[in-house]
Formats: sequence, structure tokens, C-alpha cells
Amino acid sequence: MRTASLFLVAVLALAAPVAAQCVGTEGVDFTRVTVDQINDVPQANVDFLVANASTLTADQILTNLTANPLVADQATVEFTAAVLSDPYSSGLASIVATTGTPGRIHVFVRDVAALTAPDGTSSHTIQIVDGRSDNSATLGLFVGDEITVCGTVSPFSSTAFGSVSMQISPISITATGNDYPSDSPLFDPVVVTTDDIHNVVNGATQIDWARYGEFNGEYVRFDLINVIQGVPAPTGRVDVLFGSPGTETQLNLYDTSLRYRNDRAGSYPNPPYNTRSADDPFTPPATGIINLQGFLVYAGDDGTFAYSSPARANWVINPMEDSDFEVAVAPPIVTVEEAGLATTDGAPIRATVVPGTDGNTVASVVADYTTTSGASGQIALSNTSGDVYEGTITGLLLGDFVTYTVVATDNQGAATPPANPTTRLVVGDAISSIFEVQATPDGGVSGSGVTTSAAVPFDLDAVVQASFESGSETIVAIQDDAGLAPFSGVWISFASDPGLAAGDQITITEGRVVEDFGVTQLVDVTYTMTGSGAPYDYKAVSTDLFNGADGAATAEQHEGMALTFDDVTVVATNADAPAGPFGEFLMSSDGTAANGLRVDDLSSAISYDGGDPASVYTEGNVLDYVRGSMYFSFGNYKLVPVTTEDLGEIISIAVEGDRESTSVRIVGTFPNPAANAARVRFELASAGDVSMKVFDTTGREVATVAEGAFSAAQHTVEADLSGLATGVYVVRLVANGEVATSRIAVVR
Repeated sequence: MRTASLFLVAVLALAAPVAAQCVGTEGVDFTRVTVDQINDVPQANVDFLVANASTLTADQILTNLTANPLVADQATVEFTAAVLSDPYSSGLASIVATTGTPGRIHVFVRDVAALTAPDGTSSHTIQIVDGRSDNSATLGLFVGDEITVCGTVSPFSSTAFGSVSMQISPISITATGNDYPSDSPLFDPVVVTTDDIHNVVNGATQIDWARYGEFNGEYVRFDLINVIQGVPAPTGRVDVLFGSPGTETQLNLYDTSLRYRNDRAGSYPNPPYNTRSADDPFTPPATGIINLQGFLVYAGDDGTFAYSSPARANWVINPMEDSDFEVAVAPPIVTVEEAGLATTDGAPIRATVVPGTDGNTVASVVADYTTTSGASGQIALSNTSGDVYEGTITGLLLGDFVTYTVVATDNQGAATPPANPTTRLVVGDAISSIFEVQATPDGGVSGSGVTTSAAVPFDLDAVVQASFESGSETIVAIQDDAGLAPFSGVWISFASDPGLAAGDQITITEGRVVEDFGVTQLVDVTYTMTGSGAPYDYKAVSTDLFNGADGAATAEQHEGMALTFDDVTVVATNADAPAGPFGEFLMSSDGTAANGLRVDDLSSAISYDGGDPASVYTEGNVLDYVRGSMYFSFGNYKLVPVTTEDLGEIISIAVEGDRESTSVRIVGTFPNPAANAARVRFELASAGDVSMKVFDTTGREVATVAEGAFSAAQHTVEADLSGLATGVYVVRLVANGEVATSRIAVVR
């Protein structure tokens, strides 16, 4: 923690009382408000959110939560509050090299009006996000300082995440000279359970919209809450999932504080920042019971856990100090390991179990299981060596999925809360089809049911659909069904080039199945090449199949399969805007971003200038086709072309203001193919100015054919092609605000 002496100059500068005004913004109107008013959502909008909780879209959530007039009017507001969190614990933004300070500082404050409010502190807490280039005044604040804040109500919102959280972008922050002792009611957290702030909707956690204004930014405390799963990351960002005992609702940790992330050592100096040392990472228990307090934010984040629905509509909690995360009771820690294939001989289970509390011992370890054919039961796991416990579920049917959860209890009765279940597919003596590798119990989104930590036997015949280099790896896509049925494709990752090409036929006899960041892959494969020929056809589909309610499930079913999309429109050259670009563009069969699908440059043979597809394409370009194999990374399904030949020609050039032609027509080009010149015949329904130009397949203008006024009639003009290389070009005619295009081939 920092000491006041380090910041004496800053504190003295802020100590003198200042009249209530937006300092430095003379002449700018502002409204004196309470934080309660900022957090208020109109009742009609709350009613809509409550009534439509099971079918909400991201846009509906954003529209109805940002309808507060203070947001809609971009109002400048002023309020007085007490600082609840140390600005030197804020760690979401990177350090700016030119200033040596974070690009944003996040500080939670509570309106002093809460001291006299009839409902106490409820709805009086909010987050200040200071992204000004000079945020030194914010860094000079201490917990307990009273401040007058002038700023705009500027909610964090994102249609990508479907998230919004009321927060303040400051214009000025002025210390009043007052401070509050640590025992002031302003520092009391609101004691809640996860059911107090969330509902269960469609079987998953969602914000209780009727209480949104009450809990936005609120400082809350959960007594004896379960750690359902803690995911350590000694040098990265940690994920922790919580749930109050006896509830179905859940809550995820959000790491605004430097005390709860392990990736800032070295970049955030300590002192003055409260950065964790690389030798002292925050390590959550895998499971356990803790006392937890912090600030609630709707940030659209669900970490590594797919528990929130719809549109990631859940609160996350921001503990800020070490004391906000207090381990109370730690039951045994269970780590389930892969123990081999589940076959009709049985599904082996192996788990490492260690006492969670010093001095306690493991009393029992059991596995509860169910199968898709309706069987269920419980088996006891035996201690086979050290901390290892093993058992086998028997009586399983070929093709069944068996799902089990391992629960351990110690000698004091503390039991692990039910962890994420493990699902296995019952196969024969060897994996004999890609369907067995890829299939999920309900055809939806989940991992493989045959993942293995060691090599297992295969008897799988397949055809290579694609092979390409990606960084230091070679990626091969294979399929095993000529009918192109779902779940018939998979990726293989090789450390070095195996020399396989599209059309090669192979038999895999051994390998491992892994989930690599959501992608099912085969690794460490042993195979023989049995022949060569043509690969299977591309499966012709449209991008709308991979959007909507069933889109993710359909994409999962086609992972690793070769697909082709005809006549697709480039609807975004940077699929990650405003971040990026990261080498991905968005294409759509119907021209809408809502039905878009990403195209990824995973293959080393696909390269854009600076990783920016805008160096090749313009939004609105229509491509003859785009083909490749379905992939998944960073939370998105996407298509991976192998070479530029998988990216079809641009058959329509986009220009802002284009509209589909109804009275402008290119009749034909003669000859086609052409060498040095060609005649272009076109027709106008009404007289007007004409612009006819030639573009190459990257959208670059290469020749002008005609410019000027033409009558309502059929006309013929000559295109000079003498300076063009062999290839296919687009002739584009603009007249009367309408567009017509035609392709012409040039040969030498």
C-alpha cells in the first residue's frame, strides 16, 4: 500500500475547499444530481426487460438500460462522493509510455447522500473511469476522501458483448478537504446472495432487471459463498466462478484490481501501484467457501465459464483489496484427469484429491453419473496411490454419452461443491470415425467426448481436405464422409510438415484428442497414407446458418469441414473494430452484419498489409466465393481459407451511396476475353451523367472507360485494356445514382 508522504504535494494541492463548479469548464451547463439518479432506469424500460428476460437481444438490453435521460442527453452532471477504492489498485488499462500512468483509472465512489437516504447506500455507488491524458488528480485520491465530481454519464456499452454499466467520465475531480473514517456507514457493503442480484433464465444466470439500478456499481458482500471453480493463471488473468449455497445463480470475478491479476508485474511499478509481485501471484482455491466483497459491474464478461444467458447479461464482482477475498472453509480439492477412452467395458475415472484445509483428511470420493440412454448411479473411487483415486462406471451402451461429477468429502464433513461435469462418449475398442471425435450429447456446443491425455487406438480412414502452414505448425483438415454430414471434419496439428496434400487418403491408427482453446484437434497421430485422389466437395452453405439461436451449434457441427460460400458481401474489413485489425474480415450471404461470418488469416499463405483486410477489400465488395474449413478461436467461429485461390474474385465494387440498378444495364463486352481493347455496350432508361471504370480484383481502379452525359438509349464505348496484365477485371457503370457491373477477362 502507498503512504501519504509519497503524495504530499498532490494532497496539499487538493486540500483547499473549492466552490461547487465544473473546474475549467466555465460556460458549460451542468446538472446537480445524486448517483441514485444516474443509476435510475425508467420503469417502463425495467418492465420491458423483466417481461422479455428469456428472449432479450443485446440491442434490446442496451436500448432499455441506456434510456436514462442523463445518458441520452450526454448530460454534464455534478455530485459529491466518498472514495471507496484506491486508484493505485486500478489495473485494467496498460501504462501509457508518454505519461507513465494507466490509460484509464477506475475508482469506485459512493454518494455522500447515502448517509441520509431512506434506503441507505442502495443505488448510490458508481464507477469513475478517468481516461483523460492528465489523470493525476485522480491518482492523488485516497480512500475516504470526499470529492466533487463533474463529468458525463458515459456507460460502458458493447453490442458485441451485450453489456452496459453506468459509469462516469470525469471532466474534473476536486477534493473538498473532508475525509471519512473507516467506520463510516459509507464504507459498509450491502450483504447479498447471488439470488438477490440474479435470476435463472433459460437455465442460466441473468441480471434481475428489476434491481439493476439498485446494484449497479454497488459495494456488496457475500458471506460464506462457494468457489465453484477457480482457474489459476500464475502469469496471467485469473478466472473464478462463485455461487451462494443453495442457489443456482452464479457470479464471476472481474479483475479491475491489480491485486487480482498476475500479468502486470514489470509493467506497473510497485510502488506506487499495488501490483502483485511475480513471486506472489493471486491463486484462487479450485473450490472452497470464502467471504467475498467488491463492486458489481455489468461488463459483458463471463470469463472461461459459459454460465450467463442471454447476451452475457450478468453482474461480475470487482474485489479491490486482498482482504476482500477471505478463505473461510476449504473442502477437498478435486482435479479430474483423463483416464482413457470410455468403452463398453467401462468408463475409467481418475482424480487427484487433496484436503483443502490443513489438518483434515479425505473421508470419501464418489462419482455421480447419468447417461443419455437414461441410466444413472453413483460409484465410490478408491485411493490407489498418494492422492490419486480411481474407479470405473460399468454397464454402458455403445454410442451413449456418460456424464459424471466427482465429489470429495473430508473428515469434518466439508464437501466439494458440484464441479463442471465430465462427459465421455462410449466407443468400441478404437476410435473409428470423426463423428466419435466431434459429436456432442445434444448436437450443441461442447467439447469432444473422447479427449485423452495419452495416445489411444484409432481405426479411422479419412481424406485430407486442406493442409497449410500456420506459424511453426502445419494444420491439416480431414473428413471421412462423402455425404458431408455434420460432425465429419476435424483438424490435425503437426509440429512439422507431414507432406500431406488435399485428396490424400490416410488411415490413423493412434493419436490424442485435445481441446485447444475451444477447437477439437488431433495431435500426436500415427497414420499411413493409403492413396491419393480428389478431396470431397466443398459443402455449399450460407452465412445465416451460423447465426441466430442455433448458429453456434451448427458451426460446432461443421468444425473442421470444408465449406464454400457463394456471392458473399464484405460487410466489415475489420471484424474486431474498434480493436485490431487482427487479419479477419466479416462476410455475409445476405449483405447484413447480423448474418456475418469471420474469415481468418490463420494460413500463412493468406496475408494482408499490416494484418488489415482493408488493404485488399472495401466494405460492400461482393466476392464470387469464399471457401475454407470451419474453425474457432477467441470466442468466434470463422472460416479459414488455405490460399488466395480460396478467395474469389470481386464481382461487384462497392461505393458509398450505391443502390441496386433498375434502370442501368451493361449489355455485354466484346470480345471477352480481350487483349488490348474491348467494346462495352450499356443501356440507360433515362438520360444522365455516366462514369464507367475498370477495377482489378483487389478493388483498385485501373482504367477509365467513359465519363460524361449520355442520353436514354443503348450506347457502345471502347475500353483501353493495353496496360493491364492477364487476369479478370470488373467493369463498373454508375449512372443516375445506380450501379451495374460486369466481368471481363484480359489475356496476353
